[in-house]
Amino acid sequence: NTTIFPFEKFVQDFMGDCDDPHWRPQAKRLPSKIWPYVNFVGYFETIEQDTKTLLKQLGAWKKYGLTDWGDGGSIFSTNTALHKTSAGDQVNTYYTPTIEEMVIKHYATDYSHPSLKFTGPRKMN
Repeated sequence: NTTIFPFEKFVQDFMGDCDDPHWRPQAKRLPSKIWPYVNFVGYFETIEQDTKTLLKQLGAWKKYGLTDWGDGGSIFSTNTALHKTSAGDQVNTYYTPTIEEMVIKHYATDYSHPSLKFTGPRKMN
């Protein structure tokens, strides 16, 4: 018998103290002295194009990005990860307006970080 830990409970009681890299704000992943040297930020919503741009800038597109990514296509052309969750399809199941506001507050440093250039949170509901 498996008990599922409720997402709402995690957000309310644990997310603020959780240092797991999956939940840590991006702005807190690097020391502040490093941020001035960051000259490229890719976004999950445009991961395929951003990865291509980065690998081309590094001269590594043909060798590492162009082919051999499971479906014969380029890197991130499809999600072939064994652990993919289709989380985007489940967002409205877990995000209530209250939970959404808590998550936005948790990631506020990302939305205001000058190097990340996020446009702000997208409303889920």
